[in-house]
Amino acid sequence: MKMSTTALVICTILFLSIKSYSQELPCKSYYAKAEGGSCKEKYLEDDSGKKNGKFIVYEINGDIEVKGQYSHGARQGAWSYKGYSKYLEAQPGAKSGLAAAYDIPDNVYCWYERDVEVARSEKPISSYEEAVTIAKAKGKN
Repeated sequence: MKMSTTALVICTILFLSIKSYSQELPCKSYYAKAEGGSCKEKYLEDDSGKKNGKFIVYEINGDIEVKGQYSHGARQGAWSYKGYSKYLEAQPGAKSGLAAAYDIPDNVYCWYERDVEVARSEKPISSYEEAVTIAKAKGKN
């Protein structure tokens, strides 16, 4: 009897883990109805309302524009930006022409540690160590 109770507990824990891992991200903002009303941003929030976990921004046509990860409100790890300049321009308080002024290209990949950009590349960055190597090669320590 003890064995079956333990097995039941383990199965329940595994089921709940898989269910929470595969949880669909909720849409947090939408494009205007005139633009089709499709989902613009999907992400989860922690208990204090900060973005936490997977973060996705969609173009009007449904293609992924920005994809990354938040850790309690701070960008963390690998991020990809299909339309990086458009994304920057859309941020609250952004000045028009900001991306052009800093010569920021589209289709760029970044690595962040606690919301600080470690490296930027034309190719995906798969680890912190790779980001540090890229940063050193570009003279950014």
